[in-house]
Formats: sequence, structure tokens, C-alpha cells
Amino acid sequence: MKAFCTYCSKGKNRAVGNMPAIERYGNHRINNTYFAAMYSRAQFFILSGKYGLLKPCDQIPYYDHKLKTLEVKAIAKRVARQLRRYAINRLVYFTKSWHKNEDLKPYYQVIRMACDGSKVALVTRELPDKEVEKKA
Repeated sequence: MKAFCTYCSKGKNRAVGNMPAIERYGNHRINNTYFAAMYSRAQFFILSGKYGLLKPCDQIPYYDHKLKTLEVKAIAKRVARQLRRYAINRLVYFTKSWHKNEDLKPYYQVIRMACDGSKVALVTRELPDKEVEKKA
């Protein structure tokens, strides 16, 4: 099965208690990727540095955690298991340039390692930076 995925966001809904991941992380990049997945009839996941792959309906509390390079291998193993559990064979990963933003590099490394370890075809779609979006 085909899936679309993008990484989580620093900005989160800070409401107390659990809420669906799509509501917790609500930002334009995540919502646009979610709608693209629905349009393409693909599964949709948010890559969390704490939880691995989250479905939009997965209930999560507020947290503040940025994925660190030291955590990549452990989270990649979790994501590889999740890819197998959800029977994903092709993953389209939507990301801003991890070459330009060091904070995004660990997230890309997780996806790359997990897909390689699960024999999942990975397609990366690089999204424009804000400066490019404003000029367009």
C-alpha cells in the first residue's frame, strides 16, 4: 500500500489531554500533505520524533521533543516495524530541504533507514521554503 508522510511540527496545540495527531500538529504543511494523501487515496502518517509514525486519528498528548541524531537508529527501528505492520510498500515523504535545515536531517535519516530496512520504496518530495512560497 502507498502512504504519504511528513514530519511533525514544533508548533502544537497545547490543549490538555489527548487529541488526534492531525489536530495536535495542525499546520499548513501537515494539512496539505494530509489532503494530498486523501486525494490520492493513500494512507497518511506524521513522523514524530517521539512516537514514530502516527495516523491522523492517533490520540496523543502535548509534548515538546525534537528528534536528535543520537535517537535516529532507535526511532528508525520503530518506524520500520510500523511500516511492516501497516503493509506500506511505497512511501512518499514530504519535507522541506534537510540540506538547508539541520533540524530536519534526523527525520529524513529515520525515514531513509526505516524504508531501507523494510524494503519500502521511498520517494522524497521537497517542499519550497517560505521565501520561495512568498515570491511565487
